Amino acid sequence: MADNTCTSGSGTVTGTDPSFAVAYATQPNSGVVLYVKYTKGTEAGVTLTFDVINKSLHATDKYRHVSLSGVALSPLTMTLFATGNYRIPLPVIAGELSIIANVVFSAAGQGGAVVANFMES
Repeated sequence: MADNTCTSGSGTVTGTDPSFAVAYATQPNSGVVLYVKYTKGTEAGVTLTFDVINKSLHATDKYRHVSLSGVALSPLTMTLFATGNYRIPLPVIAGELSIIANVVFSAAGQGGAVVANFMES
């Protein structure tokens, strides 16, 4: 089976199968939208998490987007199980000039494909 792939026309893709990161330099505004085109291979699915870098705090420290449920704080995680086109809005503040989408396939070498593009909102 072919390797999983991740590409982007708007961000810089790093990593290797099954884990990739798509970094995007934002403009100070109220958010960005990640458009994901996922083609499922034989893997179970793909998981997305999101980090930001606020250079006012540190040049390279990443801060994870989180979800709050009651009093429990956990990383904002989205899992895609089916081929499709997905639109994911993400808030950012003025100091957060870099956002990273972490794309992790459930297994390496399964033929899945992700095209991930950030757009300003």
